[in-house]
Amino acid sequence: SGLISTIDTQLAMTQQLGFLTGTMGVVFGLVLLVISIVSFVALYWLWKMKKLGWKVVMLLEIINLVLSLIQFNYIGLIIPAIIVIYLWMKKDLFK
Repeated sequence: SGLISTIDTQLAMTQQLGFLTGTMGVVFGLVLLVISIVSFVALYWLWKMKKLGWKVVMLLEIINLVLSLIQFNYIGLIIPAIIVIYLWMKKDLFK
C-alpha cells in the first residue's frame, strides 16, 4: 500500500512537471514568434528608410547589447555594437 501511494505521488508529480514544461515551451515559442515578427516588420521599415524602423531596430539592438553584457557574452557584443554605431551615424537619413 505504501509503495503504491509513493508511485502514484511520483507519477502525479511527473505529470505536473510535464505540463509545466510543455506550457513553458509554448510561452517561450510565442514570445520568440512575436519578437521575430516585430524584427521582420522593423527591418522592412528600416529598408524603406522609415524613422520608426530605425527606432525599433535601435531598441532591439540595445536590448541585445544589455543581455550580452548581463551574460558576459563579449563576443555577442560585437555585431549589435556595430549595428548601433552604424545606425547612429546614419540616423539623419531616416524620415
